[in-house]
Amino acid sequence: MVSLNRNIFSSDGTPPPEEVQANRFAAHLLMPGTLLGREFVRRFDTEVMVADPGSTASKTAVALAHRTTRSISTSLCDAFEVSRQAMAIALESRGYVKAEPTFL
Repeated sequence: MVSLNRNIFSSDGTPPPEEVQANRFAAHLLMPGTLLGREFVRRFDTEVMVADPGSTASKTAVALAHRTTRSISTSLCDAFEVSRQAMAIALESRGYVKAEPTFL
């Protein structure tokens, strides 16, 4: 039996594998690709964001997941009612946030 009061993060701050798996499941079940894409473009006026130099795609995705804009006062997390981690996984795994620009 697992306590609901236990700390889900290890001593180094990383979530256990089952938490990561639950966030991946939520990312695919609760955030349909077309809806997420539409909301991403609506908030950020672009289809893809590139991580800042010195940052990672994961860190950028986490920051964007909870960011609001002047015209939209709710974050993507609030709009889809999911955690910041689940939204960041969805943004990165679906290619809305990348580590480097893609050149043709």
